[in-house]
Amino acid sequence: MADLIVAMLNQQFRDYIRTTPVTLQIPEQAGIETDHCFCLHNWQAVNGESRIDLESDPPPDIAIEVDITNFTNIADYEPFKVAEVWLIRGDTLAIFDLTSGTYIQADVSHSLIPLWQLVKIIKSNRSIYSNNPISFKENT
Repeated sequence: MADLIVAMLNQQFRDYIRTTPVTLQIPEQAGIETDHCFCLHNWQAVNGESRIDLESDPPPDIAIEVDITNFTNIADYEPFKVAEVWLIRGDTLAIFDLTSGTYIQADVSHSLIPLWQLVKIIKSNRSIYSNNPISFKENT
């Protein structure tokens, strides 16, 4: 999934920072480690960082969590103010958008493309992803 986002960003000639994994921290609180993060709007501020200190650094625009054995509680991301959290659980991809401090499941990525277009791209290029097969269901 992260490689697909990289391909889309490169196709759009957008500047970004991709981190994998990265620990997001707020002083005097437990941190959270994401599987992948993308900084699109403020990428210069976190260039070269192995930890994002949210007291001084802007939060990432996209965090990707792949749940295999532990399940992510989307509310755990609220203090970190990541604009979008993409949660992959089994064969389902869900995008959560931070709205008024709470995550709401969305059918579009405000940072990239609508979810249905992403699913269509993945399904039409399944052979590209054959080394790590995963199917995505649209949440309707």
